Amino acid sequence: MTVAMARAPAFLAASDPLPDPRERRLAGRVGGILYLAACLIGTTLVTATDAVERLHGVFLVLSLLGGAWGLACFWLVPWKRWPAWPLVAGTFTGLALALLGTVITGGENSPVRLQALFVLVYAAYFFPPRLATAAALSTAATTCLPLVVFVAPGEGRPLQAGLDALILLSAGQVIVAASAAMRTARAAAEGAAQREEALGAVATAIASEAPLERTFELAAVRLGALLGADGTTVMRFDPDDRVTVVGVWTTPDAPVVPVGTSLEVRAGSEHARLRASQAPVRVDAYDDGAASHVARLGYGSFVAVPVVVAGEVWG
Repeated sequence: MTVAMARAPAFLAASDPLPDPRERRLAGRVGGILYLAACLIGTTLVTATDAVERLHGVFLVLSLLGGAWGLACFWLVPWKRWPAWPLVAGTFTGLALALLGTVITGGENSPVRLQALFVLVYAAYFFPPRLATAAALSTAATTCLPLVVFVAPGEGRPLQAGLDALILLSAGQVIVAASAAMRTARAAAEGAAQREEALGAVATAIASEAPLERTFELAAVRLGALLGADGTTVMRFDPDDRVTVVGVWTTPDAPVVPVGTSLEVRAGSEHARLRASQAPVRVDAYDDGAASHVARLGYGSFVAVPVVVAGEVWG
């Protein structure tokens, strides 16, 4: 039986809009560049156009703060370890700043109004569909409100605003669909390559007649890397309703069950359910005070897959 465990419940691990650290790092750097560009454009326009004077200082300060956030995103924030939610918050904050800048620097004729289009492409490419759609709606509002709200009485152009909004939403959905298709294809290809590499490494160890302890450890290491788990174990069922750990891998700060540990297979436990069903067992989140040995160790989620030898569940 091979077991993978994570300290966070599965639904929490899946809640990050950009779970891939490499994708998160790229999104952070691109977001930083966009904020730096917006800072440069904003500070230039607010000092070079006939903007509302009483808001000069406010918008200038906001632009400089945006530039500081852009620098932090590009150089300072360790996006491989940080969650992506600050990027999401920064995206919608950027749209709000674009709307404010549009109003201050000329309304519908302001170049700031076009900055929202870059935000639309950014969100549509990096964010999951629901967040990207929300960003598309916000972008439509940012670019169209100056045509109907922030204008003199009788000068509003609701028809043009509606057409602009329709075009933006359509373009956003096309980019969202294309990005999702590319992301799915890339994930499938990378996953297949990683699985092949892991299986090849274990098969090579077996073919070279490496010690079983080394083979079990290698299987646990490869499985942990493949699944992104906090801990993985290879366990063997024993005749006396017990299970023995024969291979283990954990992240440096995760709880560990040493090789050679023997555990009782209790009725109703994850191990008992797997042996009886000969099928994978998954727990997305443990209840508080759960009697499970896995939960007592401090793990929040669990998945186990049977190892079948000659038609019998070996582990």
